[in-house]
Amino acid sequence: MLETDLSYALVSEGFIVLLNIMVTMGLWLNYRTSRNPYLLIACVAGVAESLRQVPDILLTPYPESSGLFLLSLSFRFVASLLFLAALLRIHGEMGSKHAWLLTTLGIVFLISIGFLFFGGYPETALGVYVQSMP
Repeated sequence: MLETDLSYALVSEGFIVLLNIMVTMGLWLNYRTSRNPYLLIACVAGVAESLRQVPDILLTPYPESSGLFLLSLSFRFVASLLFLAALLRIHGEMGSKHAWLLTTLGIVFLISIGFLFFGGYPETALGVYVQSMP
């Protein structure tokens, strides 16, 4: 890999992290003034999304690392699940239907991780997109 490719990847990932931090800080400031619990959940999701960039940055020099790929998928899923929980909390407390929805999504994610381990690391870009859909 060329050094310029790595530096370009680091600059672009750094810009994404900066944007995520700006959004998360805006949510945190709104939470501090209103004390709405869904804003706190959204802040935690923003932190998880920012942390997801670390394995993504490390995947640039080590694209064959399935552990980093799994870590990136896990952070992405946790952030998405937390954002969904924040959206469900906007209109009040979460009920049993909401808990079943989140549990079902968690089970589907675990099944997809099982396919990742048994099917191996995807070799094409299309395979990566299909594996990362959940």
